[in-house]
Amino acid sequence: DTIISQDPSFFILYFAGHGINTPEGGYICTIDCEPYEEGVSFEFISKTINRLSDTTKVCIILDCCRSGGINIALHQKGSINIDNETIRNELGSLGRGKIVLAACEHDDTAKELEDFRHGFFTYHLINGLFGYAANASGEVTVSKLFEYISTKMEAAGLQTPVLRGDQI
Repeated sequence: DTIISQDPSFFILYFAGHGINTPEGGYICTIDCEPYEEGVSFEFISKTINRLSDTTKVCIILDCCRSGGINIALHQKGSINIDNETIRNELGSLGRGKIVLAACEHDDTAKELEDFRHGFFTYHLINGLFGYAANASGEVTVSKLFEYISTKMEAAGLQTPVLRGDQI
């Protein structure tokens, strides 16, 4: 609540861990999560994001299984499960500069490779941020970062990352 009350100009949430689906919805959780103590719900994340000012730029980066299934609470419409068609039709109501960069689709798992000492997604996210995803001007943008990560994942035949939202 402290961050929300400060009305930040930029808000970033990065999480690497586990993602699960339950009958109550999707959750991000740590390795030691217990049944009925799943962690932080996608719904809570959505509600928190929607409490931010429309001028706050938001970037949610999730490296966990089922991360592409995060529910996005659309203004005045409550929480709904978002599929690609709904995103295209409804995303404008999220406000400018709200992005989700997720390691995989809603029904997929995020792979970890021992050699990387990270999830595959996080490994390439870090490399991209260190300049491998830079454009011709040397800037790392969200779209170039996603392009870099996607290319690496496709080449390895692993999960499909997800990018949703208005560009920052």
